[in-house]
Amino acid sequence: MAVRPPQNETDIAPWVLVGSVPVAALAWWLWQVPAVALLWILVVAACWFSQPPILTGKKDRTGRVQPASTAEQKSMSRHEMFRAGRFSLIVPQISSIGWPPLMASFTALLTGVAGWFLPLSAPFQVVWPLFPALNAWGAFVLALQVPAIARQFADDVQPRPGLDLPEVWKRLTSSNLRTMISLGSGVLAAALVVVAGCALGSKVSFLSSLFLGLACVPFSLQVGLHGPVIAHWRDMVDGRAQWAPRWEVLKLDPAPRLVDRSRLSGDVATIDTFDAPPEVGSRGMFARLQDFETLVDPGATVALLIEPNLDSQGQPVPSTSHPTRFRVITWFTDDWPAVSAAETDDDIRQLVIETVASRAAYAVQKLPPLVLEQLAPITDPPSQRDTDDGFDDARAAFGTVWRSPANPDVTVSVLMELGILDRVAAELGCEIIADPENDCAYLGALTEPPIARIQPRWVHRFDELARVRRWDQRWTDIVKQGGRKPVLQPSTEREYQYRHIDRRTGVARSITVGTWGFVTPQGVTPAEFTNQDTEHKLKTTLKAAPFASVQPWKDPASRDGRAHSEAFMVVSVPAGTDLPTLPQDYVPAGRGNEAQRLILAGFLSHAFDACRLARPHLTKLTALTTATSSGTIWRMDIFLGAGVTLDALRRQSEKIRQTLGVEWLIVDRAETGRATIVIGAAPGADGIEYANPADSNREYVTSLNWQQVFIAAKVVSENGAVPSLVSAGVLPHNDRVQDLTFKLPMGLAPADVREKVGKLRAASGNDFIDIRDSETGPDHVRMLVCRENPLPKGVPYDFELVDRLADEGCVPFAMGVEGEPVIFDPKESPHALLSGLTGSGKSVLAQTFIYAAAAHEEHVYIIDPMKGGADFAFVRPYASAFASTITDAAAVLKHIYAEVTKRKDLNAAHGVPSYADLPESVRPTRIWVMVDEFTSLMGKEQVPDPSSDPDEMAERERVIALNSDKATIGTITGKIAREARSAGVTLLLGTQKLSAKLLDTVPGGGDLKVNLARTLLGKASYGDRMSALRNPDDAPELGSFIPKGRGLWEPLVGPTQVIQVWYTPQADLGAHLKTRRSPLRPEELPDLDVYRRNSSGHRLGVLEEDDGTTTVEVVDETPVIEDVGIVEEVDIADDLASFFNDVASPETDPERASEPSSANPAVVPETYDDF
Repeated sequence: MAVRPPQNETDIAPWVLVGSVPVAALAWWLWQVPAVALLWILVVAACWFSQPPILTGKKDRTGRVQPASTAEQKSMSRHEMFRAGRFSLIVPQISSIGWPPLMASFTALLTGVAGWFLPLSAPFQVVWPLFPALNAWGAFVLALQVPAIARQFADDVQPRPGLDLPEVWKRLTSSNLRTMISLGSGVLAAALVVVAGCALGSKVSFLSSLFLGLACVPFSLQVGLHGPVIAHWRDMVDGRAQWAPRWEVLKLDPAPRLVDRSRLSGDVATIDTFDAPPEVGSRGMFARLQDFETLVDPGATVALLIEPNLDSQGQPVPSTSHPTRFRVITWFTDDWPAVSAAETDDDIRQLVIETVASRAAYAVQKLPPLVLEQLAPITDPPSQRDTDDGFDDARAAFGTVWRSPANPDVTVSVLMELGILDRVAAELGCEIIADPENDCAYLGALTEPPIARIQPRWVHRFDELARVRRWDQRWTDIVKQGGRKPVLQPSTEREYQYRHIDRRTGVARSITVGTWGFVTPQGVTPAEFTNQDTEHKLKTTLKAAPFASVQPWKDPASRDGRAHSEAFMVVSVPAGTDLPTLPQDYVPAGRGNEAQRLILAGFLSHAFDACRLARPHLTKLTALTTATSSGTIWRMDIFLGAGVTLDALRRQSEKIRQTLGVEWLIVDRAETGRATIVIGAAPGADGIEYANPADSNREYVTSLNWQQVFIAAKVVSENGAVPSLVSAGVLPHNDRVQDLTFKLPMGLAPADVREKVGKLRAASGNDFIDIRDSETGPDHVRMLVCRENPLPKGVPYDFELVDRLADEGCVPFAMGVEGEPVIFDPKESPHALLSGLTGSGKSVLAQTFIYAAAAHEEHVYIIDPMKGGADFAFVRPYASAFASTITDAAAVLKHIYAEVTKRKDLNAAHGVPSYADLPESVRPTRIWVMVDEFTSLMGKEQVPDPSSDPDEMAERERVIALNSDKATIGTITGKIAREARSAGVTLLLGTQKLSAKLLDTVPGGGDLKVNLARTLLGKASYGDRMSALRNPDDAPELGSFIPKGRGLWEPLVGPTQVIQVWYTPQADLGAHLKTRRSPLRPEELPDLDVYRRNSSGHRLGVLEEDDGTTTVEVVDETPVIEDVGIVEEVDIADDLASFFNDVASPETDPERASEPSSANPAVVPETYDDF
C-alpha cells in the first residue's frame, strides 16, 4: 500500500494580511477608529497565523530537510518572513534603523508623526493620548519593519542592502540626473498628498497630510536611488545562481560560498571570491583549476587566484594566503590587455599578469597560484622636450615581486629555472628579465625597441643581469652535467688597473684585472670550485685568458677578513695580456695594491697546490719596498686553509719559494690559523729601497731574514732561540752596509756569533760580515753586513781633511766600512802599532801618519836603522831627527825621553795633568816618534868570544855596544809608552810581527801592550792576529781577496774595524808638504851628540874596518853578556827576553838609573850606563 505524502494545511496568514488593509481603511472611513493601530494589529496577527510548510526534499549534512521544489522554497521563505514579523513588528530591531541611519527610518518616523495627527472619533479621544500614540507607533513600526523584513528575505544567503543617509548625501552632492529626478518626484508626491488631504476635509487633518507628504520625499529617494545601491547585491545573487549548478557538477557538498563579486571596467572579466569548505580549503580548490576550465564558457579564460589574509583592521596582509578563501577570475576576451602599454589600468594589468602567471605555474608544475606582491613603475616621466631620444612614452616597464604564499620555496630563481617566466612573457607578448639576486623580475618594454623611458639605474641593472646570464652559460660549460652552478653577484664585479713598469727596460704597460663574486648553491661549498681544473676551464671559456683564479670571498660579517663560507671570487685578466710571472717583478702602486694582491693570490694558490696544502686566503698584501726599488718585497697576510699548520707551511716553504720563482721567502709567526709570508727580492740585493716607514720595513725584513740565517748557521741557544733584531739601518756614509743590532738569547755570547761568521756568510749570501760588541750591553751584538766588501780597493789621500783636523790634533789615515775616514786621536790612543806583512801597505800607512804630523808642523822623529829611512824621505827636510843607525836611534830616543822629562816637570810646575792643559804660551808642540821595523831592531847581535886578537876584540866590543844601544832603544821605547802620554809624545811602532811574548820581555813592554792602538794590514794568519791584536777573536775577517792597504784597526777605544789605508806617492806627499811649511833650519834641530856614544855607530848588519885610530881599552875578561853561540833561527820574543835579561846587570839597572835627579832635572845622562 502506497504511503500518502503529507499535505500542507491551509495557511490563512496571507489572507489575513491582505484583508487587514481594506478592513482598517473601511473602519477609519466609517467610524474614524485608530485605523493604523488596527492595521498594525491585524498584520501582527497574520504573522502569528502563518504555518510552516511541509518540505519533501533531501536532508542536508545537519539532518535538516531541504525544499524539494521552487514552490516549497517560496513557501518556506514566506513562512520565515511571517515568523520574523511576529516580534519585530511589535518591537522593531535596532538593525532596522541602521547606522548610519537608513532612509527607511526617516520615512517611518515621518509616517509615525502623520499617524499621530490622524483624526479619531469621540470615543477614541476619551483616553488621550493612548489611541493617537497607538496610531503613531503602528505607522512607525509598519513603515520601518515591513521594508526591513523584505530586505532580509530578498535572498536566501545575503540580505538586500538598504539606502543609508551618507549614500544619499553623496548622491545629492553629485547632482546627477537620477538623484534630481528622485528628489523631484518626492517633492511632487508630497504636494499631492497635502492637496489630497485638504480635499478630504475633516477626515484628514492638515498636519497628518503634511507629514505624510513629507514622508514621500525620503521614500521617493529610497525608491529612485535604490538601484545603484543594490547593483553589487544583484551581482552576488546572479553569481550564486550562476555557480550553484557548477558546484553540483563538481560534486562539492557543501559548495563554496560566494562572498564577493566584482567586474572589471568594460566587463572584460569578473572576479568571484569564495569561501571553500574548511575540509577542502583554498589549496584544495587550486588543485582543481582544470575542472574549473570545463565549467565556464568555452570563449572565456578562467584562473584561480589567492586571497590574502586580513589583519585586525580588515586590511590584506601581503604574501599570505587565506586558508579557505580564494578568487576565481573569468576573462571574456580573446586578447589580453597590453601590459606594456602605459594607458592600461594598473589593477587590470596586475590581474592580467597574475592570471597568466598562475595558469603558467599550474600548467608547468601544478604549482599554487602566484601573487604579484609588487608592481612598481621603473620609468621616468615623459620628456617635455620634443626630441627623438629613443624612448617611447606610450610604453611602460615595471619591477615586479612574485610570491607563492601557498609554497614559500617558490622564488624568482625557481620560476626562471622552470621556464615559467619565459612562458608568461610569451603569452603576454612582453619582455621579462629575472633578477634572482633581488628575488624580483622586470616586465614591460625593457630592451627591445620601442622601449619605455626606463630610469638609468635600471638600464644598468639590465646590463648586470645580462652578464649574469652569460656567466650562467659559462658555468654550464664548466660544471659537470647535473652539477649545481654558482650565481654571479653583479654588484661585486670590479675592474682594477695596474700600471706595470718593466724594471729592466723602463717600459710601462697597463694590466686590467677583473673580479666577479659568486654565491654557491645551498649545500655546495666554495672548495668545490677552488681548484686548478676549474681555473683551466675558466681560461678556456674566457677566450684563452692568460690568468684565471678562483679565490675566497671576504665575509663582510667578519672583522678580520675571513673567507665567506658560501661565496667565492673569480679573478681574470683579458686575453693577450703580457703578465709578469715573478712576484718580485710586480711594482707596487701608490694607492693600494689590490690588482697585485689578486694576481699574487692566484700564484700563491698554485704554489700551495704544488705542495698539496689547502689553499690559503690572502687578505692583505703590503709592499715593503718602493716602486723604484730594484725588486719588490711583498708581505702577505693569509688565513691558512683547512688542516694546514704553521709548521707544515714552514716545512714546505722552500718548495713554495721554488714554485713561485722568488729569490727569497720567509714564513713569519702569526695567530692561530693565520700566517705571514714575506716574499720577493733578496733583502740584501743592490738597489733595494724600502717603502715608508722605511726604517720599520727594513727592520722587519731584516729581522725575518736573519732569523732564517741564524737557524741555518746554527746560531741558536739550547732552547732553540735565535738572536732577535733590535735595530736595523744603514751606515750614514755608506748605505751599502747594513748596521744591525741583535739581542742575544740566554746562553749565547758575542764570541759564539763570531765563531759562526763563516756559516753566516754562506747562509746570508753576504761576503762582508763585521761582528762587533754593542754599546747596549754584553747581551747584544752589532753586525755590519754587505753583499760584498764595501771598501774600495784604493782610497786617495784626503789632504783637505788632514788640514781641517790640524787644530784638533787628529790624524785621518784610512777609510772604514762606514764610509767615513778612520781617525787616529792621540788623546784616546796615545800610541800606535803599525803592523803588516811585506807588501801589505804598512809603509804607506806610516807615511799617512807622518805626513799629517809634519803638515801640522809638529815635531817628527824618524827612527829607521833597518832601511835607512827610505820610506820617509819626503819628510826628511821637516823632521827634527832622522836616525838611520842604531847609535843615532838610541841617541834620538834619549833626547826624546829628556824632552819627556822636561815636559812632565813643566806640567808639575803649572799643576796640570797633561801638556794639553798648559797655557798656550808655554804649551809645547806634540812630538811624533816613528820607529820602523821595531821587531827587527830589537834583534840582538851575536857577541864574539874573547880573543887575544885586537881586531876580534874590537869587533866584540862593537857588538856589545850595538846590543847595548838596542837595549837602550827597547827600554826608552817602553818608558815613552808608559810616561809620555801626558807630555804630548806619540809613539808609532812599525813592524811585521810583534808578539805578546816579546812585549812582555821588553822593559816597559807592558806599557806598549796597554797603550798601543794597533793596525794589522794584509792577509794574516790566526797567529799573526794573536801577535798584533789585543782581541784577535773579536776582529772581523777581511775576506778572501785582500787588496793592498786593507787591514784591521784596533783603537784603544772602540771596536776593531776593517780599513782601507789612504795612498798617494811619496813625491805627492813631499810636494804638499812643501806648499804647507818650510824645511827646518839647522838651528831648529836638536843636538844629539851629547846622547851619542863615542863610536860612530853603524846600521844593523854594516861593518867598517878599523882605521887604526880607535882606542882599544882593555877591560875585565869577565863577560858582561853571556855568549849563547850561533843561532840558526831567531825567535824575536825569546831573543829579546834573554837579551834584556843579560844586559840588565846589577851594576847598570836601567829601571833605577833611568830616574833623573830631582835636584837637577835638566842634566841628561850621556851614556846608557847613566840611565
